[in-house]
Amino acid sequence: MKSNLKEITSLKGKLIPTVNLSKIEELYNKLAELCQMKVELEVTNRKIREENYQLTLKTDYYETQMVGIDKLKEDLKISNTDDQQQKLILYSTKISELKLESMRAKRETMLAQEKESFFQRLNM
Repeated sequence: MKSNLKEITSLKGKLIPTVNLSKIEELYNKLAELCQMKVELEVTNRKIREENYQLTLKTDYYETQMVGIDKLKEDLKISNTDDQQQKLILYSTKISELKLESMRAKRETMLAQEKESFFQRLNM
């Protein structure tokens, strides 16, 4: 945006003989308005992506829990001893937590990349 404004300023001097000053000001105002609209859209896009990230984390959590519960049900039907059931519950919980942390780490990486891209687009 800054480079565009500098370019417009430098071109004003070159265009004055062929284009009247009011037309240049009108185009400059339209460009400034479009730049502001772009910034607003980028901010809205970032908020929507963050909300999507939070909802995806919740979905991943519930899907992981559901898979763990289903597996636990099946294993409990098969196994007979309390000791085996306790170990199974413990391992199932640990696996679910590890899967969830892995998904969360991937999502946080994507979010960090999106934030970096967002700030780069704002500084153009």
